[in-house]
Amino acid sequence: MRLLSLFLLLLVLTSCGNEKLEPAPKFKFLQFDGNIASNEALQGKVALITFWATWCLPCVEEIPFFNNLFEKYGTQNFTIIGVNMDDDLTRAKEFLNSMEIKYPTAIKTTNVESLFDITCLPTTVVLNRQGMIVKKFAGKPLFDEFEALVKKEVRKK
Repeated sequence: MRLLSLFLLLLVLTSCGNEKLEPAPKFKFLQFDGNIASNEALQGKVALITFWATWCLPCVEEIPFFNNLFEKYGTQNFTIIGVNMDDDLTRAKEFLNSMEIKYPTAIKTTNVESLFDITCLPTTVVLNRQGMIVKKFAGKPLFDEFEALVKKEVRKK
């Protein structure tokens, strides 16, 4: 029994930190300002992609936090893309005009839910500089965890 416990402990310790990262799916989002957000455009940057909607209270609550995160790390090869999931683009534009969102916002594509396996809102994906998914968060935001992860990824070269 002790031998089995020791083996399991070694297995856990040797697997820690060796998570296999998956590449982000190929995407191209039209931003509300007319620019394009894509894998290619984000290459070399740490990116936080948040999928949100105007009717989603936790999504709206995270906007000031993401504004601060964008201001704090935006000059360090970091960006945020807010992908709006509303079906009513007029409502989304009115909402954006009423809020002070400092990071780029984009319009969802037809297959975005399946592309990023979105089952709830908000969903947030963090990509490293190589375009690999470092972490995916689904549901209510975990602000401390977001910032710690972004800080860690931005410091990597």
